[in-house]
Amino acid sequence: MTVSKQISDAVSQTDAEVVDQAPSLAMGALFQSMTFTSGQMFENSTLSEHHHNHLAQGATSQGVAQLNAVDAISDAIAVSSMLEVSDGISSDENP
Repeated sequence: MTVSKQISDAVSQTDAEVVDQAPSLAMGALFQSMTFTSGQMFENSTLSEHHHNHLAQGATSQGVAQLNAVDAISDAIAVSSMLEVSDGISSDENP
């Protein structure tokens, strides 16, 4: 059984075309992979920044709460010492 020369030429040309396209297809796959990876990197960076902002906001809130508490504690200590002094004076006056 003989194969027509035109058919064998078409098959040879197709094989050569596939071999010729292999590097460009590989580069295309590489570029798609790099693009996807870069997109994931930027998305992770944005998500990480978002989490960092939440942590910073929480730390700031805690710091402000502590600063406000220091003022309240010092006021409570001052009032307590004034009450102790006034109790001492009133107890001296009334034996």
